[in-house]
Amino acid sequence: MKNKNLYEVEMAAILKKAGYKFKTEHRFDKVRRFRFDFVLEPIKTKIAIEVNGGHFMPYGKHTFGKSYESDLEKLNLAQINGWIVLQYVPNSLFNVIRDLELLGKK
Repeated sequence: MKNKNLYEVEMAAILKKAGYKFKTEHRFDKVRRFRFDFVLEPIKTKIAIEVNGGHFMPYGKHTFGKSYESDLEKLNLAQINGWIVLQYVPNSLFNVIRDLELLGKK
């Protein structure tokens, strides 16, 4: 996992500890080159996990301007193509296990 931030490393550890298999930086759209931070394997289940930081910063990437517009475009395209995208901020990473269990993925 090169170029991962601390929270993505932590998410990977949480998923591994719970026994989930996953792939990182999965490109789901060849035209726009959008990638997901994590996708559960097998990929055909189409469950992606995104870790978004900077949500309390006035100019955080995921909450401001062009980056926010791009995030929305990415999420809409993912949903149109049948993906379930779970999104987390740093203080909610551990909720991923609960949410995956609610989806019946364990």
